[in-house]
Amino acid sequence: MPSYERLNCAICLGWLDGITPSVATDCGHIFHEKCFQKLKPYTLFSLRDCAYCSLRDCAYCRQTVFSTTKLFFSTDRYDCSTPLESEEESPDDSKQPAKGEHKKEGPIGVKVGEELQGRRYFCQLLVALLGAALYLFYVFIYSPRSASIA
Repeated sequence: MPSYERLNCAICLGWLDGITPSVATDCGHIFHEKCFQKLKPYTLFSLRDCAYCSLRDCAYCRQTVFSTTKLFFSTDRYDCSTPLESEEESPDDSKQPAKGEHKKEGPIGVKVGEELQGRRYFCQLLVALLGAALYLFYVFIYSPRSASIA
């Protein structure tokens, strides 16, 4: 299986399957939540240190680690090239919400409270996440530092 289809915990190297709770540090390292919690007391520095590189400033991105973010993802494979059955229906099938039912739209047009059916929403989310990742890469890694060399 190609490496881009799997994500591994940076501590135990186990597969991040989406079932086991996972976290990411500010610097982008990804761990199983339990691995991160077990390793945290053994780091040499303060509680802000990255559990992977054991440094206050991450060895990869030189950013100070202040917090972790819980990750929720799916490892299912999606094909964005084929239209959904709902997209093939006639446009006259616009459904009105039932009395007392409210339709709210969340980020990227995903209906809140509805089951996510189809690949279209996943593809939109994937594009949004890719854009965010590229932005963070540019801001924290690629952009020239304003430090002057003496």
